[in-house]
Amino acid sequence: MQGVGDPVGGSVAALAQCRDWNAGTEAEKQATIAHSRSSLTPQTHEESGTALSDERAYELFEHSCTEDWAQGFKLYKLYARAAAFAPLVEP
Repeated sequence: MQGVGDPVGGSVAALAQCRDWNAGTEAEKQATIAHSRSSLTPQTHEESGTALSDERAYELFEHSCTEDWAQGFKLYKLYARAAAFAPLVEP
């Protein structure tokens, strides 16, 4: 399933913005989270500890994209910054 926004190289991670998130369906939003995770976390079979859970990423995008002035925010930047400060083990 394609996520929200315009795809580049088979992924929407690089171009998806808050305005795209707000206009997306639930399935597109879940696909966008998967695209963001796969483009920003190591591609190994081991758990890297650097990815946000689907629930945390969904909450992040929902909360961050509510304001009119945030419509141009890039989702991958929101995800990367949140992942950098996320605990290595969820409480």
